[in-house]
Amino acid sequence: MRPIDYFDMAAELNERETALIDQDVRVSFGELRRQSEQIASALSELAPAGKPFGVALYSPNDYRVMATMVGTMRAGAVLAPIHARNTIDVNIDVLTRIKPKCLIYHSSVVGDVRAMKAQLPSVEAWICLDAAMNEDRSLEDFAASGRAPAADWGDVDGNPDWPVQFWQTSGTTDRPKIVIETCGTLDAMLRIMRQRRLERAYTRPIVLAVAPLSHAGGSHAFARLTLGSTVVIMRSFDAQEILQQIERHRVTDMWLPPTALALLLNYPDVKAFDLSSLAHVDLGAAAVAPATLRDAVDILGPCISQTYGQIETGVVTILDAPIVAASVAGDHPERLLTSGRSLFNCRGAIMSEDGRLLPPGETGEIVVRGRTVKRYLDPAQTAEARRYGWHHTGDLGFVDESGCLSVVGRKRDVIITGGFKVLAAEIEQVLMELPAVHECAVVAAPDLVRGEAIKAIVVFKTGQSLTDQGILAHCRKRLPRGKIPTSIEPWPMLPKSAVGKVDKRCIRQRIWAEAPSATL
Repeated sequence: MRPIDYFDMAAELNERETALIDQDVRVSFGELRRQSEQIASALSELAPAGKPFGVALYSPNDYRVMATMVGTMRAGAVLAPIHARNTIDVNIDVLTRIKPKCLIYHSSVVGDVRAMKAQLPSVEAWICLDAAMNEDRSLEDFAASGRAPAADWGDVDGNPDWPVQFWQTSGTTDRPKIVIETCGTLDAMLRIMRQRRLERAYTRPIVLAVAPLSHAGGSHAFARLTLGSTVVIMRSFDAQEILQQIERHRVTDMWLPPTALALLLNYPDVKAFDLSSLAHVDLGAAAVAPATLRDAVDILGPCISQTYGQIETGVVTILDAPIVAASVAGDHPERLLTSGRSLFNCRGAIMSEDGRLLPPGETGEIVVRGRTVKRYLDPAQTAEARRYGWHHTGDLGFVDESGCLSVVGRKRDVIITGGFKVLAAEIEQVLMELPAVHECAVVAAPDLVRGEAIKAIVVFKTGQSLTDQGILAHCRKRLPRGKIPTSIEPWPMLPKSAVGKVDKRCIRQRIWAEAPSATL
């Protein structure tokens, strides 16, 4: 089916139930559907019927973001969420490649929008999400201008190849790629989420949307709406407010990146809140240290699951909550180092550089095939990623005898020191064993003799610290000599991408810029 068909079924069954909560605003499923119909009507006048066109959405979290998302899907247009946390140069680069006809923005980013206008000739309509802004109409006025219902562009097969959304990759190691979500790829993910929902107790989920709606948070929130869930929207990340919202609304479900989870767990009074309503806290976007998983189960309860996937593939594997809780209790604790087993919505495997599928225990590149795998806007990037008939993730890992996947790092996140290749993730995993370490990043630093040296950047938990010698002593116990960091540098925080991932490209640029010229 088309994504909008999933939403409409949920709206028909839950018309008077609350779909969205945003501070003091509550929107029912029926009202959200009506808003989306008005937006779709206005959008459909920008292009001929049956012709997909881009609608860029540039906003922090707001309930109108979800109304715009649903309205764009209804119109048959292609939603292009733009990260409000990105630099303006990155966003202009992404928009130049997408070439949207319409850009809907929040008043908080009006300064960026002014700078964009001269550089984006493809945009015919500039709409402000929350208010009229100079010569630009408000979303409310724009939606009211629609003269006729949007044409029904659906077909019997659910339009599997019709583009629904343009996603951008996180860009932590390279220029962001543009990924095309189609009705078919999104349908495959919605089916597996619906199946997992049917396996759970039949209660109305209350979902807290913490992550940016301009990325995976928006996809997750939309998927939950199609299941009849109520989505409580957080405008920004604030640990205390998140805990208060969980308690106030009796939140049952959350999706969090690991960086957000760590901040939540380290809030000083976290155990003073009633978090007993939490039933499902899904972690994604990056690996989670076993110590963090143990703390999460202790504080939030046996509701923690960890997933592996990419924008390009959707969720591939899951370490489900019962397995995480059992592992924390001592039953196969080694599973906390893995991302679990296949969800069976696509097939994952490990491949050598020459295209051979590797047996359990051997490390290679993680590759995926199946209906959830998406293509890039750039055909050359798609061809490069689909060598040997599989999608190449760029991640390195292995599968154990029980079928659990362990991700050991990015192919590009390798330090070559003295001619030997060292995976940064292996060292980071050892550093995260130290209770005082909140987060860390291992990167290559310039070295005149070895070419690259291993440098560890560490962020300590509030009120805690370690000496360099104490950290190195731990590394010597856990790592071979050639993998021990040659230098350690404490930072107050690590730079993050727009989606909350550690931005290693930014870290490397700073390290290499500050290096003495004699070492370059």
